[in-house]
Amino acid sequence: MLENWLQAVPKNLSTGLQTYMIGKKISIYQNSLPSLKKVKIGILSDSHPSNELWRKQFYSLAHHFPGLIITDLGQLRKNNPEMLIPVIKELIAGGIFPIIVSQDESLINGLFLAYRSFGQILKLLIIDEKIRYSPKNTKNDYINKLVEKEIMAYLEPSIIGYQIHFTDPELLNFIQEHFNDHVRLGGMLDNMAFTEPIIRDADLMLFHLSSIKHADAPGVKDNSPNGFNGIDACQLCRYAGFSDKLSSAGIFGYSSKHDDANQTAQLIAQMVWYLIDGFYHRQNEFPVSLAGLQSYVIEGKKLGYAITFWKSKSSGRWWMQMPGHDLNLTDRHSLIPCTVDDYNMAMSGELPDRLVHVIQKSL
Repeated sequence: MLENWLQAVPKNLSTGLQTYMIGKKISIYQNSLPSLKKVKIGILSDSHPSNELWRKQFYSLAHHFPGLIITDLGQLRKNNPEMLIPVIKELIAGGIFPIIVSQDESLINGLFLAYRSFGQILKLLIIDEKIRYSPKNTKNDYINKLVEKEIMAYLEPSIIGYQIHFTDPELLNFIQEHFNDHVRLGGMLDNMAFTEPIIRDADLMLFHLSSIKHADAPGVKDNSPNGFNGIDACQLCRYAGFSDKLSSAGIFGYSSKHDDANQTAQLIAQMVWYLIDGFYHRQNEFPVSLAGLQSYVIEGKKLGYAITFWKSKSSGRWWMQMPGHDLNLTDRHSLIPCTVDDYNMAMSGELPDRLVHVIQKSL
């Protein structure tokens, strides 16, 4: 069925590769669509010719993922959200993690709508330098689609990396009202690990390349001198891939005509690689399994209620159990990712604002 919506990539992109390179180790849609049997990761793109640039870079990276079945499913036949929706639905239903790279931001709406049929409240992570919302709906900004009632009914968004000098003051109340978590760029640069629990809580991630500074990613329309560097971008992607909860990821905003020496194409290739690297090292923890979690109960006299924290014996990661929620795998949001610092703060009778906000929303 995927052949109805996807088309092959040029054969010349995988020529001349050495045996250790990833382009020699994965299946690629060139002559016919590869079998999806045992596939865990499916890479795809929109139909812009510029995708050849990052693909060629990606194929030449080293393969360090023995046993992980990866396929490049090619590109959409048309840059239309309706073309993306059935692809994402089929891949996720088949237990395959989709990674999509797209120049066309309109496809973001296809990702939103693809998740509608799963019948769950899901969490969306946006990494972007701007809050792309127009209060008067005069622009085709993707957050305008996100906050429509039918989508907000099942997608709860968070945003990290946005820059306050790009943010209309009138949008500050909008951010507070609509986003579970919102972290400015300045709150991340000194401690990138601060946002790991927010990333770990997401079911799907949208990474806009404009959140990376121009010096590291020139191939972006309307780019900026400030933002994440290339190392930051790869670290964030690895955090995302490592999360057992995340079921898809998208990288958006590439503009090849602005890309000096294909530098952004190289960075996209490396971001995709680190998403795969994180996925490869997943620990099969919540919400896959509850095994190996150790509980720590805090009576919370100052807080007025007891709180249970859980720590993974294998990865050392922490979660807070939502008060009033049973610990089970059917409730994907019964555990909220957090840090050991959050646990230590609770021990002193306080909770960070982020966890207080989550608890208040559930009451």
